[in-house]
Amino acid sequence: MNENYKYKTAVFDIDGTLIDKNETLFEGVLEGLTLLKLNGVSLFIATGRNVQSIKNLRVSQNFFSLFNSNLVLNDGNVIYNYLKDEIKILKSIPNLTVKSIIHNYCANASFVIESNGLLYSNSKRALIKYKLIYRISRDAIKIIDIKELSELNNVTEIHLFYETNKINMEEILFKNADLSGYNIRYLGGIKLYPANSCKAEGLKKIITPIGIDLNNVVAFGDAENDKTMLEKCRLGVAVPNCREALHTVANLKLKTSLGLYLSNWNNSLKPMRK
Repeated sequence: MNENYKYKTAVFDIDGTLIDKNETLFEGVLEGLTLLKLNGVSLFIATGRNVQSIKNLRVSQNFFSLFNSNLVLNDGNVIYNYLKDEIKILKSIPNLTVKSIIHNYCANASFVIESNGLLYSNSKRALIKYKLIYRISRDAIKIIDIKELSELNNVTEIHLFYETNKINMEEILFKNADLSGYNIRYLGGIKLYPANSCKAEGLKKIITPIGIDLNNVVAFGDAENDKTMLEKCRLGVAVPNCREALHTVANLKLKTSLGLYLSNWNNSLKPMRK
């Protein structure tokens, strides 16, 4: 059997790995995942999406039932049990940093903040921009005043949308070593989240208690936030059209579709079932 097919535990990113930009599963993926589960492979999710984004994901009702009920969200900072609708915050932005960001930039920006898995904003304009990016309903975001916003705890994401003068993300990160972030250029926004976020570290919190080690896991991803997960798992697989950052860390770069790879994996397991 191909050594790449020997693993009994697999973790998958969602966007760009399992689904396209229209939230449609890539061809052969649902069938491949279904057969892997039937063949005894334990399946896990590790994504950059947050709780509300997961709840609004438009995929087959059978999709999440294929995976362990504990999902790794927010790039490893949150564990969400979709069956119990319970969240566990593993890493958050310090309260003082939240207050500082809001105080320093509220004159030129509005915010959407995730706290304890819920979304809050001080501006309808920011709410609409956030909705455009993440395709969630307006009802999922509660409007509160700026003082209430600054007092939120267990904050896992801060989105800033500047109004006139551009805010320099590099300057924010230089002043706040406990933050990472990136620009949302086409909407004049910045996303901030805890520094050193890692999907693999979130996954460890789920698999270690059930006797699974990262050394026994194959990981699939496509973007920069999958880099450390592919590095830390035993086999890191970069899917087609992945970001260049994964080229140097992936053990395997797929030249064919993920659906075909999963089909070949399942075919290799058939002799073992006899």
